[in-house]
Amino acid sequence: MTVPMSACTVQQCLLWSEQVPFAVHGYGALVALSILDRMHRPDMTVNEAVALLRLCIQEVQKRLVINLDRYMVRIVTKDGIEELPDLTDFAVKE
Repeated sequence: MTVPMSACTVQQCLLWSEQVPFAVHGYGALVALSILDRMHRPDMTVNEAVALLRLCIQEVQKRLVINLDRYMVRIVTKDGIEELPDLTDFAVKE
């Protein structure tokens, strides 16, 4: 979705990223978008959102050749950036 620059004249915004409920990037987006479309809710708690993120990571690692064992998680709000504990134990065991 493309948002024209004129859409941001009333208030500050970062273009399309403030107009969508979630965003994913890279090859993993091909898998994660369907999960987020189905399971994302605007009223999710932080714990629910982290559980959904974990589900997306597990599915990406199952379907793509990606084997990372740790993911850094940050929450960005109007008050700043909050660091959450890293998500670990994702590496495929041989």
